[in-house]
Amino acid sequence: MWHGLRLPREAALRHLDLPPSGHNVLFSLGSMSNHDLGDLPALIVEGVLQSGKTPMILKSPLKRDSDSLAGLSNKVMTRQTYPIMPHLAAFGYAVSAAGYNSFHEFTAVGLPTIWVPNQAGEMDRQDLRARFACLAGTGDQLRSGDASRVAAVVARFDDAGDRRAMERRALDLHVEKGAAMVAAILDDFACMTTFGR
Repeated sequence: MWHGLRLPREAALRHLDLPPSGHNVLFSLGSMSNHDLGDLPALIVEGVLQSGKTPMILKSPLKRDSDSLAGLSNKVMTRQTYPIMPHLAAFGYAVSAAGYNSFHEFTAVGLPTIWVPNQAGEMDRQDLRARFACLAGTGDQLRSGDASRVAAVVARFDDAGDRRAMERRALDLHVEKGAAMVAAILDDFACMTTFGR
């Protein structure tokens, strides 16, 4: 399984200037400028705080976009770093939009995630990725109408045994590496065009 340039937990915590005993939850919901989740983000943040964990946003120092949790800035810790991938070991789990990159990176390293799909009409089908995570047992999902489920879902992610099971299932997924397949096809094609003259 590919793990990229992922830092070990201790190094990731140190780089983010976090205590080694910290229980951190990564929030990566995007700007939310094109869809309204209502009170859902605030309810999830409150649930995480009540469980004794620290909600955190990692922001790119290169980007000046709107903060999806701006109204909760006094409850959410923020660090500036980019890319996010090397620091994922600093988090017990994540709360994230189900965008292509986040979904595949978080799943590849086994980070249990509560997926909050962006269901704006111009977006791709993030809801299908979130549904896949539910069916595969690698995470769960919350949507704008799921306020009544927040407490139960956060409680599930507070359970270390449940998180370990989600991590194991994610790491057991077979990931196809398309680059090798494409290289083989191009190699076959190059042979056909070279010898076919």
